[in-house]
Amino acid sequence: MKNNVPKRMKMSNRLALIYAGLLVILIGITAVVYVRYNEHYIYTENTGNLRQLSEVTMVQIDSKLTSMEQTAVDVLADSQFMEAWQANLEEKTEENTQIIRQTLINAYKNKSDIRRVAAFDDAGNYYCTGIVNFEEESLKEKIRYIQENYQLNMQNTRVFQGPSPDFWNVESEGRVLSEIKPIKNSTAEIIGYVEVQQNVFYMEEICNLVQNGYPLKVIVFMGDEDEVFFQNSEDISEETLSEMAQRTKEYSKIKDFPDSIVCTVFSNYYQGRGVFILDKTPLHQMMRQVIQGMLIVAAALLALTLGFIILMTRRIFTPINRLVDHMSKQDLSHFESKLDVKAKDYETAVLTQTYEEMLQRLKDASERQEKLKNVQTKTLFSILQSEISPHFLYNTLGGIANMCEEGNAEAAAEACYDLSDILRYSSDYTTSEVTVQEEIRNLNAYMSVMKTRYRQRLEYEIIADEEASYFVIPKLTLQPLAENGIKYSLLETEVVVIKIYVVLVGDELILEVKDNGCGISEEAVETIRKRLDGIHDTESLEQISDQIQIGGMGLSGTLIRLAIFFGENFSYQLTNSNDEDGTTIVIKIHIRDYR
Repeated sequence: MKNNVPKRMKMSNRLALIYAGLLVILIGITAVVYVRYNEHYIYTENTGNLRQLSEVTMVQIDSKLTSMEQTAVDVLADSQFMEAWQANLEEKTEENTQIIRQTLINAYKNKSDIRRVAAFDDAGNYYCTGIVNFEEESLKEKIRYIQENYQLNMQNTRVFQGPSPDFWNVESEGRVLSEIKPIKNSTAEIIGYVEVQQNVFYMEEICNLVQNGYPLKVIVFMGDEDEVFFQNSEDISEETLSEMAQRTKEYSKIKDFPDSIVCTVFSNYYQGRGVFILDKTPLHQMMRQVIQGMLIVAAALLALTLGFIILMTRRIFTPINRLVDHMSKQDLSHFESKLDVKAKDYETAVLTQTYEEMLQRLKDASERQEKLKNVQTKTLFSILQSEISPHFLYNTLGGIANMCEEGNAEAAAEACYDLSDILRYSSDYTTSEVTVQEEIRNLNAYMSVMKTRYRQRLEYEIIADEEASYFVIPKLTLQPLAENGIKYSLLETEVVVIKIYVVLVGDELILEVKDNGCGISEEAVETIRKRLDGIHDTESLEQISDQIQIGGMGLSGTLIRLAIFFGENFSYQLTNSNDEDGTTIVIKIHIRDYR
């Protein structure tokens, strides 16, 4: 048998591709989830660390600001200082000067982070601790700058100034942070200023922050005008400072910028805030490392899993592929019985065993079909023609002639049509299998012709289930059984009664033919049984043909053909007495395999 199945991909390769596709999708989804999770984790962890570090740093910045504030307060809270200061404004005396200087010294005596304390007024008078080296004119300029830029008499009670050279000692190389507070009299009139200096390296040490190996940028804004009090990097542009000042006014600790994460912490005591900027570059590097690691793991997992899938699918499907190859080479004219397949699992073993059993059944069915085909074509129809040709035709045509003579033209025409159908049906050599519906139609025509011939001597009844109409049986199964009943019943009774039933009961098709003759003898039943048993032990077509010829187209011949056609699914029962006192033939066919 030529294999016309179009070339398609093997199931093993298809399953391997499906598994591989599903695996790629699963690994892809897992990778995306894993990357998203790590991205969120890295962002959350670094944001949390930045927040914590910023809050701790702002506390330390507040501490340094408070140290300068406390020093200035200690000076201004000293009553002797205030009396001496107001007295010196009218007339400077050595005693008052000494009190002022001592007060300034005492204010920072135990404060290691305070560099200098100074007091000065509009007239250019000043009192300062430490080395002093400046021009008096510059002091007046300093006072004018303070008065023009800071409204200390109205709202601000202090001013913090960012890193600058030491005003009081121009030869000093260090830079300082300063706080300036006004000295006011009882009428809130400014009569001088107190300046407290702090070395800038204290603030630099506090703001020298590193996260993920990268330094944090720190900006401290003070006052209403958001002046930059301190920044730990010279790389921060004016544009960045302006943007940060504007975007960190609102109280929101964390803000996400395209290239950075910004944490803003407001001072607990002063009008200022610290802005801590974390560059996202290290976060991006960490994510790249995560993605690279995930890609390596995914590639390794994919390679291992694909190798395992290919190995297992080949191991599983090799026996099946061999079975398929064996099946594709089979030919109805020649069956290769040897099947070289070693099943390694239960399913393959069942499939192989089922195929071998099916192959054997197919061989048996093919042989049986070949026998039946040859029997039908070489023997059956020659016997049929010899049975029909003279006797049946003469009698039927004689009956039709009588009806014509009697003027019953309509009945004669109907009989001619029925005879034509019978001859056409029985002489069609191209098919040996018909449906129950076709067989019942031929049987009705035959019984109608018999009724025309025997008239009142014949009564018949045909009952067939509609569900059985399309079931296939050998051609001329029912007619010989009915003919047999009519033939032998006419010898025994005046009125012949033939009843034919075709019904479905569960998985069985039942054909039943009843007559009211004398019944069948035990010897005849035994003879039929031996003929049927003989066909199972007979291999040659000639011997099978002889068995049918012995039985003719009557009961035994019909049963032999059914036995060949249905094999083990066929059974029969002969009863020599029934409710009509005649013979009953019951044929049962298991149709489960034929549905």
